Amino acid sequence: MFEAQYLFSQNEVLGPWVSRQADNIRIRLDFIENTSTNNLLVELWEKDTEDAGDGSAATGGSAIDTNATDVLTVSEYLGVKELVRFRMVYDSEGSGSSDDYALFRMLPNVWFDSAAPPPPS
Repeated sequence: MFEAQYLFSQNEVLGPWVSRQADNIRIRLDFIENTSTNNLLVELWEKDTEDAGDGSAATGGSAIDTNATDVLTVSEYLGVKELVRFRMVYDSEGSGSSDDYALFRMLPNVWFDSAAPPPPS
């Protein structure tokens, strides 16, 4: 969860690693202010605890890539690894001014397990 964060043009931020709390995750972006038409990209990155390095973009869902403010944007990832974190980039195309910024917050993650098949009768 990130409360009211500014991200300036062409900047990238990697959040802290968080332990998985269920099989799947729903992430929610509240994009508050955008000083241009540039997009804010929010990716979920993942890795297992024994993996070295920065991890990689999660493959079980879709990144949030939007320039729409005052809209709650939601994305789900299924089958995430043991550790997850956000990668946030504003103006990844590099087309904006260095004065452009985004003001956003990430709401608390919603964790949920995959439905188990019913037991044999």
